[in-house]
Parts: sequence; structure tokens; C-alpha cells
Amino acid sequence: QTETGSDMNFPTSDYTSEEGEIVGENAAVSNADTTFGNKVLNTFKYSSKSIAIPFELLQDSIYDIEAHVERVLSRRLGNITNKHYTIGTNTGQPEGIIPAASVGVTGTTGQTTSVTFDDLLALEHSVDPAYRNGAAFMMHDQSLLKIKQLKDGQNRPLWLPSLVAGAPATINGYDY
Repeated sequence: QTETGSDMNFPTSDYTSEEGEIVGENAAVSNADTTFGNKVLNTFKYSSKSIAIPFELLQDSIYDIEAHVERVLSRRLGNITNKHYTIGTNTGQPEGIIPAASVGVTGTTGQTTSVTFDDLLALEHSVDPAYRNGAAFMMHDQSLLKIKQLKDGQNRPLWLPSLVAGAPATINGYDY
């Protein structure tokens, strides 16, 4: 949130290929500038739209109408922001993570309705190790279904839910 609704500027840099040096005692260190960029995040005001509720319904209902309407309004905001944060075009709406991301790895030519365990490993390792800490998979529910259907050579599922109470299931150790 911003106080004025103005765009937000964030500095960027890719230092994953940069490294330090060993320096002898009382020796000078080398210079190594990094390249900075700027990423502008546009700001947007969202609305859940209004709902007209008859006063009599609020008075006479045994059901908590106000709580229900709050859930409906929250879901509306969640639906539109999830959509824009995922596939937004950056034209009159936020730039979604999918259009903004570069392609790290793609499936085999012609492979459009399946995924293999090797695909998941290739995708994981297409991300620089410096960025993998805290990373998570993001996918459509139908993609998750395909991953859950993967079997090993003995027909055992590769995807297993967490057996620890409160711990989420993961894919190769990564949240999704």
C-alpha cells in the first residue's frame, strides 16, 4: 500500500555470477561494481464491488448474512488479485509472474499434457542456486494433478503428502 497511490520503484541487480577474492594482509582490495537497475511496480486500487442486501434479510435471517457477505467480498478480491498477480498483462493491471518470468526450461517438443519427474528436476535446476532457497513451485491445479499421478518403476506414487501434522506436502522438498 502507498499513501498516495504512486508507483513504487525497487532497485534490482543480478549478483549471482559475482564473487569476492582472497586478499593478503595489508593488501588493497579490488574494485568490482555491480550493475543496478530499476523495477517499477505500478499501484492499483481494487474493489470487491458492492452488494445490495435487503434490511429485512439482515433482521430476519437466522444465518449470519454479514459474515457470508464478508466472505463473498473477500473471495472476489482474492480471485481478481490472484488472476492479475499470476497472468496480469501490465497494461492497466499488474504484471503477472507468468508473463514477467523468463522461461527456464520447457518440456520435450510435443509434450503438452504431461510432466515427468525429469521435467521437475530440470525446472528446479534451471533456477540459479542463489534463488532456490525459499523457492516454491507455482502451477495450475491440473498440473498438480499430473504430478500427483507420477509413478516410479514399481508403480508407486512419487508424490507423497506430508505425514507430519501441520506440515505441507512438498515437491522434491519445495513448497507449491
